[in-house]
Amino acid sequence: EDSPPPDLINPTFIERPTIRQSEDGTTVIFTCRVVGNPKPSIAWIFQGMKMLQGVRHKLSMEEDGKVQYVVRLEIHKVSKKDEGEYKIMASNKVGEGVATVTLRFEGDTATDKPKIPDGKAPRFPKKPEIRQEGDKLIMECMLEANPEPEVTWFKDNLLIQEHGRISMYKKICGNDLYVVSVTVMGPTGADGGQWRCNAFNPFGDSNANIALNFKEGMAIPDGFAPTFLDKPSIIPNETGTMITMKVRCKAKPQPTVEWMKDGKRLQSEKRIVIKENKVSEEMFEYSCVVKEPPAH
Repeated sequence: EDSPPPDLINPTFIERPTIRQSEDGTTVIFTCRVVGNPKPSIAWIFQGMKMLQGVRHKLSMEEDGKVQYVVRLEIHKVSKKDEGEYKIMASNKVGEGVATVTLRFEGDTATDKPKIPDGKAPRFPKKPEIRQEGDKLIMECMLEANPEPEVTWFKDNLLIQEHGRISMYKKICGNDLYVVSVTVMGPTGADGGQWRCNAFNPFGDSNANIALNFKEGMAIPDGFAPTFLDKPSIIPNETGTMITMKVRCKAKPQPTVEWMKDGKRLQSEKRIVIKENKVSEEMFEYSCVVKEPPAH
């Protein structure tokens, strides 16, 4: 009997295209990854026209695994006229896949050397948090990126869409900082599994992984780790004889807070007064008042 045909794979882009610029600013390089079997053919489309290999345009595809390929387009002597949307089409006898990427430059005058705006690839500076508020389960991540990233959520590698029980949230909380979360109403054991938050912008992408393991009916600890909401503020009095240092913190349950100076723990005494104020069930304000030593 004839041996079975090899596994056929429809061309699929497994990474969104990224853009980088050479140090001298004269070349822009697009890179993406695609899987397919048999090996797909690649076409780059710009302004409705198929791009061809030439002096300014270098097209390449390198094998990067059994059925995986790295696809690149280099544009040399780049200029403002190269701005716009680029479409990458991968096709084989099974089907085709399409990805798009948009090239934008900063600067508006004809004398400006084209430059991709400065930015940073997404990264997750803290571990994701899981908390329960009533009948809501919230998975939350802190995210750093520039420009603002596109965020998608996955469970067990399946894309999650917003619907009745699931809602998603993204909020700017500082310079290049975002809080992103997914909320599950009435969680059950079926919601357990591997959750993943993917963040993407033209400079790259990053993932935060959350292992949600609980049995049906098992409560998730009702709380979350302390987070400082802003930088400590220093407030002197009018005569300059006393300063107050204040900071706000969000946590559940109420955290234990220590003030340190030169690595040593401070305690309330004649010149130093340490206070704490419960603003709400989950928000607290802490202050350290330091008075000028008495004159001798």
